[in-house]
Amino acid sequence: MRRGVGAVRGSSTGVGRRARRRRAPTDQDPSDGGPAIPSPVPPVTNGRLAISVRTATGSGRTPLSAFDDALFGADVHDFNLITLSSVIPPRTDVVVGGGALPMVHGDKLYCVLSVANAELRGETTWAGIGWVYDEEVGGLFVEHHSGSEESLRELIDLSLGDMARRRGRSFGEVHYALTSAHCEDLPVCALAVATYGVESWDTLRG
Repeated sequence: MRRGVGAVRGSSTGVGRRARRRRAPTDQDPSDGGPAIPSPVPPVTNGRLAISVRTATGSGRTPLSAFDDALFGADVHDFNLITLSSVIPPRTDVVVGGGALPMVHGDKLYCVLSVANAELRGETTWAGIGWVYDEEVGGLFVEHHSGSEESLRELIDLSLGDMARRRGRSFGEVHYALTSAHCEDLPVCALAVATYGVESWDTLRG
């Protein structure tokens, strides 16, 4: 069953197109549907982890270039991405959108990542992240991609439903961050990313 779009401290549903985006196209203020004002997203504030969920689309002469363009649109293009599985720790604020993350070129970024490419003229692809969260125990992320919004939402709902039942508990409402990309001539990429935190390489330099 299709549920309403929701998010912890925000909501996100976007339709990306071929035009390059320099900011996630679904950074919205849930109070009026207008653009949110970007702000820094520190990894930890007052003992709470801040996870930023953002979406973007990109295009390029190759699928890899389109992926990099989408990373650029999400402001995570100069990180080395380390993908995580699906668990949200307790004492976490999941925020839709957000501004630039503190970084030095090449730093590691821990994240949950959904990527979908389209290369055929007229093809549309969707990427998205869904999550549930309970303040006492934490929550779960899932990442999926599909050829339609309806199918993408269904996959997210089914995965989160199974994962919650497997753990013997209800985590509450399902939240979504979705976007799509439509191929007109060049390859395109739809991307959704949940950023956990940044780590430098200084420890390896001694």
